[in-house]
Amino acid sequence: MEQGGISSVLLCGGGANLKQLQPLLAEGLGLPVEVFNPLVRITDRVQRIEPEQVAEAGPRLAVAIGAALEHGQRLNLLPARPRAAALPAVPRRVWMRAAQTLAGVAVVLYAGLWGLVGVTEWQLRGQRAAWAKVEPTYTTALKVIASSKALQGSINQGQQFLEQQPIWEGLFKELGEVMPANLELVELSLSHDAEAVPGSPLRVVLRGRVAPGSSGAQGSISQFVEALEQSMFFERVQLVSSELHTGAGATTFEIEGILE
Repeated sequence: MEQGGISSVLLCGGGANLKQLQPLLAEGLGLPVEVFNPLVRITDRVQRIEPEQVAEAGPRLAVAIGAALEHGQRLNLLPARPRAAALPAVPRRVWMRAAQTLAGVAVVLYAGLWGLVGVTEWQLRGQRAAWAKVEPTYTTALKVIASSKALQGSINQGQQFLEQQPIWEGLFKELGEVMPANLELVELSLSHDAEAVPGSPLRVVLRGRVAPGSSGAQGSISQFVEALEQSMFFERVQLVSSELHTGAGATTFEIEGILE
């Protein structure tokens, strides 16, 4: 019966309850294997039977129960799954009508989808044409907005810089008064620390050198640091470095502090 095929195997008889028989057959055959127990399907009994007796005696009584049934009683003892597979076959004409109906529905859906695709493409062409007209203006507007933001940022930075600048005239005058005569100021820079918040004090860096041929370089530098610390413009002044360049015969220094 190769055309019919086998979907499952039912075990009955005295050896159906042997341990490991059911999984062994299922593994070897590659099919679902169940123990056939007709007593499970017979609920009207003369006397009450314990569940243990049903499980043990059911497979043994399969042939006897089948022989005792009279023809025509329509008592199906098969499990639910085999019984569902044994339902009457649907007539071929019904299947043909169902297939024709499905084919008609598929054709209608196919035509409808193609119509929807055509409408969508027509709408997309209209939107592309409208976008082609608007795109130059939109691009120009974006450039104007970007330029405006950049300009506003520059203005804000300029205003912040101007607001934070010290009184330059008084600052340079103070430096000229406290700096010893044998020192020369080479560079003055102001900056914010990387983590500083807006409005925080500025960090000032002074770089200079001792005039060539003068003596007492270290003493003059120390005097300059003390004078800056006592000035009203500076606080937390410290000497960062002081180096003697033997080749050039000059001493350079770097001083930093906080500008009040």
